[in-house]
Amino acid sequence: MAAALEGLLGRVTAQLPDTGSLRADLILLLQPLVQLLEQPVGRALMRAALAEGAASTIAAMAAERLARHASDPVKILVTRARARGEWRAGAKGEQVIFMMVGASMHRVMLEHAPITKTWLSSLVDGLMSGVLPREPPEKTG
Repeated sequence: MAAALEGLLGRVTAQLPDTGSLRADLILLLQPLVQLLEQPVGRALMRAALAEGAASTIAAMAAERLARHASDPVKILVTRARARGEWRAGAKGEQVIFMMVGASMHRVMLEHAPITKTWLSSLVDGLMSGVLPREPPEKTG
């Protein structure tokens, strides 16, 4: 399980080219997880990770690996998005990633539904509304 998690995090780091848009970057960042969840072995890995008996050991291992590997890609993504004016101050990159991962796992593991391009686009569009800079309200009169 550790090796599978390590491989997934390695693919996330390796697949982080600058697409020129936050939306495309977020979709691309989620692709390794989507590919893992599309495979029976990937779903089995997730079930094992979420099993009650394994939860504390797996959670500790996952937290350590995520802290070591995932923060850099998220920082890179957020830095790029801020430079393009696509990320407001105060929005947390880690929370956006956790929401994307959680929603994807819910879709596959609980809904038993595929992660289609349309579904993934809708998810990213919804999350982006929380991180895009907000325009100040118009002043009246």
